[in-house]
Amino acid sequence: SFAADLKDDGLIVITMDVKYDPEKPSGKYPGVHLPNFTKSVYEAGLEYRGECDDNLDDLVHSDEFNLCCFHCVLCKK
Repeated sequence: SFAADLKDDGLIVITMDVKYDPEKPSGKYPGVHLPNFTKSVYEAGLEYRGECDDNLDDLVHSDEFNLCCFHCVLCKK
């Protein structure tokens, strides 16, 4: 797991596509379901470094693919 291999002061930087509008269908690329990802982060012994703004309205997104680009930094709890 990331937490086991990460130094105590280490960071993980992640950029991923997440579904922009949960009410709309995803196309060929479903993207990451952000609530499931957040749950997995905490279960893995990690946490977001700084505030995590899960408001996707302000993110760059594609209406065609119903995806947006989400960035986060993770660290050990």
